[in-house]
Amino acid sequence: LYWIGTGGGKRGYTNPHTSGDVVVSWSAPSGYGSEAGCLEHKCGQVANYTKSEEGSWVCVDLGSSRRLAINYYSLRHGNGEYSGWCLRNWELAGSNDQNAWICLRAHNNDCSLNGAMAEASWAVEGKGEGFRYFRIKMTGENSSNNYHLMCAGMELYGRLTAN
Repeated sequence: LYWIGTGGGKRGYTNPHTSGDVVVSWSAPSGYGSEAGCLEHKCGQVANYTKSEEGSWVCVDLGSSRRLAINYYSLRHGNGEYSGWCLRNWELAGSNDQNAWICLRAHNNDCSLNGAMAEASWAVEGKGEGFRYFRIKMTGENSSNNYHLMCAGMELYGRLTAN
């Protein structure tokens, strides 16, 4: 996402959702933050989260001409008065049509994200193909026993192809 946001390293970073290079969507906007907030690359207080609804999710669409064979990803938790809503149970899934999702990495009681602006990264076992869509979906409660999905930064790594 950073590579897309810098035009392949040819300019300074611009949030790729804001520029229209990718599209971020989420299941239940809370009124705090925005889809673009999921791709922020800045420090400081960022409160960006969904409503507390079971199965909350955030999805990144790389666009019809791009596919990413992912091998690693990173997430950043938000900050603010709700900084305790750290993800614990979720999955990263990939799709090319938003109907058939393939689980790329499942997390069960994962405490890697812990506290305000916490960041963590995880390896993804190769699935052999690239995906257009990537979704983080909660599969259980967060650290405060609710379903707010807080995300103030995401990065995807791997081999990006474009038509």
